[in-house]
Amino acid sequence: MIHMPKSFRSLSSKLHLQELVGILFTLTLLLGAFLLLHGCEQKSKLSPEHQAVQDMYDRIQEEMTEEQVDAILTGHESTTTKEAQDSDYGVTFKRKSAYRKTFSKSGAQEGDYFLYVYFDNDGYVVGKNITSILK
Repeated sequence: MIHMPKSFRSLSSKLHLQELVGILFTLTLLLGAFLLLHGCEQKSKLSPEHQAVQDMYDRIQEEMTEEQVDAILTGHESTTTKEAQDSDYGVTFKRKSAYRKTFSKSGAQEGDYFLYVYFDNDGYVVGKNITSILK
């Protein structure tokens, strides 16, 4: 075992503490910078118009009526398709749908969205999906 003078041990432990504080401070700064940059990247991915569509989509909930969904998506064209489905893109509905309404913007172009809302026989939402138009 190596014997060190007390003054050297005290200096050594102070250096270790300072190094640890420095490392923790640096890691905290790096984490903060990463979260800040990642958060800004997320916000800039959607244009204000597309963010508005996403917000409307997020407002649609299971068990809403068709009229409530139509009110949320006022100004969007819609078509109705009779089809019985119990899932869409891997999401299983609580019960089978009787029909689907597809909502889109008039003159939709690449990058715009289609919103699919599935309703049961009584006109209540059982599922939904949103997809981007790709060419």
